[in-house]
Amino acid sequence: MTSALNQVTMLIDYFALNLRDIEARKYLYVDIPRYYTFKKEKINGKTISHWVKRSNYRSYNCIGRMYTVSPTQIELFHLRLLLLNVKGATSFNDLKTVKGEIYQSFLETCLALGLIEDDDEWKRAMDEAVGWMMPRQLRKLFVRILIHCQPLHPDELWESFKIAMSEDYARHFGMLQAQKKVYAQIGAMLLAEGKSFTDFPQMEQLIENNEEEGNVTIEQAMEVGIRQYNQLNKKQKEIVDLILNRLDDKSRNSHCFYIDGPGGSGKTFVYTTIYYLAQIRKKRVCTMAFTGIAATLLPAGKTVHKIFRLPVPLFVDSSSPIKIQSKEAQYLKEIDIFIWDEAPMAPRYALEIMDRTLRDIMNNDVLFGGKIVILGGDFRQLLPIKIYMVI
Repeated sequence: MTSALNQVTMLIDYFALNLRDIEARKYLYVDIPRYYTFKKEKINGKTISHWVKRSNYRSYNCIGRMYTVSPTQIELFHLRLLLLNVKGATSFNDLKTVKGEIYQSFLETCLALGLIEDDDEWKRAMDEAVGWMMPRQLRKLFVRILIHCQPLHPDELWESFKIAMSEDYARHFGMLQAQKKVYAQIGAMLLAEGKSFTDFPQMEQLIENNEEEGNVTIEQAMEVGIRQYNQLNKKQKEIVDLILNRLDDKSRNSHCFYIDGPGGSGKTFVYTTIYYLAQIRKKRVCTMAFTGIAATLLPAGKTVHKIFRLPVPLFVDSSSPIKIQSKEAQYLKEIDIFIWDEAPMAPRYALEIMDRTLRDIMNNDVLFGGKIVILGGDFRQLLPIKIYMVI
């Protein structure tokens, strides 16, 4: 390691060359190989590597070449850009000096020299879009900018517009939780395009969530749950009261519910109210949906595939690979309520696997292992099913 750190590289000796040879300062780093050659020589018994002037450079048609660097490697990319445009640097600090001012990073130096543009253009684009785009469209635009425009400070762009991009989620959750869900959705959108937050090092990196993520404190649950309960209409309150009463029933074997309503009737609002009020009672709730987009609208929502590890595709004899002694089984065993949104979208095999898995884990023969299961959705949005029908 010490040997590697003390090794003289072509770049390090390029700085030294500019100190000892005034003529070398006329050339860019990439042009140096035409006039100098990098040689190993023994001087005073020591082997050193350094640039040596060619005796007859005019007879050489040597072309210097630098490795390409991805823009995602922020400092390395901008170091390369400086070396391609700045002559005569004698050190890294000298390379970062513009008009007597030493900048903290190579990126800032490139900005000062006008070699790159700042993010004002993308901020103006987002600012204009806020005036007429829905939050969902803003998120798509933000992802387009990240992927195709490579902003210098994507983290600052996120901070500037995260509230506007989260307004639809904020109607169901607090703004802080809404922003977390939007950030996770943006991560999913990047993955769909073959990218991830790791391609944008300045942005906060997402860590794979465990089942407990999304749990809130009793105080937070009480604040949100009571506020949302007071906003429910009469029919919605009847549904919530019925389910919470069954939750407190110690003698229950199994209680299954289906919440039906057309789009926009407030089903998701009812789910979230139940979620927070159940938390006040120190009950554990698992919220899920058959699709990822629907799951993101629920507090701590996940897909049914993730919760029960459903195989793809599903067949009549399909089963979950969850082992009875596994961490996943222990988690499912401790759940009091399962809330499944957009249930009509799922094939019946998914529901049957859930039933069999919970019976096995709970070691009983009660429907869904005796758990409270709330299904919800809208059959009006589905086409009629005809066996063997081909569309």
